[in-house]
Amino acid sequence: MTTFKESLLILLFEFLGTLLLTSLYNSCFQSGDGAGLLCGFFVLLIFSARISGSHFNPAITLAFMFRRDTGRFSRLLGLLYIAAQYAGALLGAIISYNLFQANAMTPLTVGQNGNGTVLLVQAMVMEMIGAMLITFLYLTQTEKDTKMSEDPAITTLIIAATYVAVVSYSEVFGFSYTLPGGEVITGGVMTGSPFNPAASLGLFFAILFQGNIKTTEHTWVFLFFSYAGSMLAVLLFECVYKKAMAVSTSEANVDDISDEDGPQ
Repeated sequence: MTTFKESLLILLFEFLGTLLLTSLYNSCFQSGDGAGLLCGFFVLLIFSARISGSHFNPAITLAFMFRRDTGRFSRLLGLLYIAAQYAGALLGAIISYNLFQANAMTPLTVGQNGNGTVLLVQAMVMEMIGAMLITFLYLTQTEKDTKMSEDPAITTLIIAATYVAVVSYSEVFGFSYTLPGGEVITGGVMTGSPFNPAASLGLFFAILFQGNIKTTEHTWVFLFFSYAGSMLAVLLFECVYKKAMAVSTSEANVDDISDEDGPQ
């Protein structure tokens, strides 16, 4: 019974955390408040880091389901995490986008170049790369041998700063196209991606609730390609980064032994 109650508490924290993160992301996106997103996400990470791990993102949870050794948890618990995250994101999006009318701009949009071509391939790649970077930092900062600091505050700040950097960069990364007459047209590849499938689905339904169906035609990019990015992060972490760290540690140990055995 205690285990069941503890599991419910963990899932509750994931539900509430994803709810608050989705509301926070949408509000900061509407106002362009990167500092607010950084501070808010940092607080949310601290909020439940020791209880649920502060995933708040199905792509992160999927990576932890498939990682090896330290930090991996059961697939069943992972599925329950994901269900709680989707439920929290849906409610969070409705609260911010519909109830509090934070909808001056429409998130989850894919841009077009000067020829009117939708930049779908570019958006897919950006979504994968962004999710990969965020997931990779989660993986490195939650394993003792690969984390950058033993201080939990610094660890969570690194994760929060990485998330805000990825979101901010995706907003400014775009294209420049010169028309035959010399006019230069610039635009973004995509706008308003939370790099979070649960938050994306919540915002998708919030936009539909407003009746803006036309603006949701490319939402599938944001619903699926973050998962691909998280799996790339697992491969990078397990097959490249951890092996490189092991080699580096082994060489450092050999150097220490050589120094000890050298001439006195």
